[in-house]
Amino acid sequence: MARSLIGGLLARGFAGERIVASDPSSECLAAVRELGAQTVADNEQLAARANVVVLAVKPQVMQQVLQPLA
Repeated sequence: MARSLIGGLLARGFAGERIVASDPSSECLAAVRELGAQTVADNEQLAARANVVVLAVKPQVMQQVLQPLA
């Protein structure tokens, strides 16, 4: 889901250097970098440098993802 959102933003002219993603999967991160976006190792790094955070996760893992960011 996140790759589709990122791809759509990039296709509409949003600058790749303004998009930062994190994912536990190195394969997913590589795919995001191929699209032209930036990646970081974890959500804490992402949140520290972001003005806006979009969580593209399944509902059952939302609490787990949000916990370290609280």
